[in-house]
Amino acid sequence: MTSAGTVLIIDDDDAVREMTVELVSLAGYATLAAENGRVGLRLASETRPDVVLLDVDMPGVNGLEVCRRLRAEPATAEIPIILITALGDQESRIAGLEAGADDFMAKPYHDLELRTRLKTILGLNRYRRLQAERARFDWVVESSDDGYLILDGAGGIVHANPRAQLYLGRTEGRFPELLGAEYLREPEEAWRSWPAPSESGATRFLVRPETPTARAFWLEVETLEAPDATRVV
Repeated sequence: MTSAGTVLIIDDDDAVREMTVELVSLAGYATLAAENGRVGLRLASETRPDVVLLDVDMPGVNGLEVCRRLRAEPATAEIPIILITALGDQESRIAGLEAGADDFMAKPYHDLELRTRLKTILGLNRYRRLQAERARFDWVVESSDDGYLILDGAGGIVHANPRAQLYLGRTEGRFPELLGAEYLREPEEAWRSWPAPSESGATRFLVRPETPTARAFWLEVETLEAPDATRVV
């Protein structure tokens, strides 16, 4: 059975820690357990859990200090942290926010509350990671030496990265009609089935003929069908 994620539980109270491990395991998560802050910091660094359940009131390295250290290390800085505080301990909650905690639970907590908070915070963290990955992907595409076009179902250009704009000169209209006389489509038979794949399997090229002042310029054209009926060129 595939777990819904890994939860690191840091609590010096043996009974509470064991109970929490059981509840989290029954909710479908893999678990790691640490009996104090120092062990918790080591496990977090070694395993990169999906979320940390962290008791505030521990001897030695307490929960607030663990939270601060996790946030200070690049390898663990993005891990969601749920601080476990005493009921009505407003001071610890304020200090927890300053230390970088994402959420709080008060002792004693119920199984349903624990499940709900884990599901919510893990969902938010996955969304945040997706957004970060999308931002990195967009940066790669916009900085690429290759030209990328996104076309709608009618062949209209939805988006063109800077390199595609440079190659085509303008990016309003339908592709490949907007190419006009500037580019030749080679080989002609490979383009007859556009936008479907070439029947012969031949590679499609756009060719800017040689002029008295410039050499011939060839662009290899590949297409990728997207799930939403758009097309990437």
